[in-house]
Amino acid sequence: MSVTAIVFAAVLALAGAACLVWGIWRMARSQPDGGTRSGLGGGAFGVQVTLNGPWPLVVSGFGVVMLIVAPVLVILQPGRSPAASSASPSRVPATASARSSVSSGLQKPKFVVLGKLVSGDCLQVPKYYAKSKASRLHFWRDIPWPAAMSVVPCGQPHGAEVYFAGNLWSAQQPFPGDKAINRKSNARCISAFTVYVGVSLDQSSLYFTSKVPGVESWINGDRHVFCAAYDSEGNNLQGSIRGSAE
Repeated sequence: MSVTAIVFAAVLALAGAACLVWGIWRMARSQPDGGTRSGLGGGAFGVQVTLNGPWPLVVSGFGVVMLIVAPVLVILQPGRSPAASSASPSRVPATASARSSVSSGLQKPKFVVLGKLVSGDCLQVPKYYAKSKASRLHFWRDIPWPAAMSVVPCGQPHGAEVYFAGNLWSAQQPFPGDKAINRKSNARCISAFTVYVGVSLDQSSLYFTSKVPGVESWINGDRHVFCAAYDSEGNNLQGSIRGSAE
């Protein structure tokens, strides 16, 4: 509350009280013959001011009004709400709903390293390759895998779905060569596709890509393979392909 408002209200209250007291005093001193007069100069040439009549009542009324208005002004003076000033902003728990985009209602993707991907993970194309069908196909067919992929719920638009993930070689096996690795991984991806999707690869509108270990990662113990299905025309998928017979 401002100091100016308090001072103004106090002055208004004092003026109201003065008016009320003066009015009551004048009405108490009024004469039955119609007037207490104060003459300046006296006689016929003096200036006479009527102090009786309705004026004391009017002034008293103004005094009452000012006495009422003064506290009202104090009460209505805008100020900061205690609740608003003391309350601290609440934090929304980091739940799935809190991570959802307000504008679209879609969950934000989580980044998962390739060796941790599992069957049922739905993958987004990196933004650079998401501009068109052709660029999406280029990524799935030709671009080396990044270190991690964006994983989203399969109910949201996505580019591919992992339908097989696992180790196809023992930790003790020496590196068999790229061709042998590709033959074995392709055979597993094709057979797993039929089991997961419910239709053979040659009858489906989908195709697959895979991640296999290379010679350098093999030395470091990598034996992980995953297979992911994508639309053969570069369209986004929506919903899981598991049992879809697409």
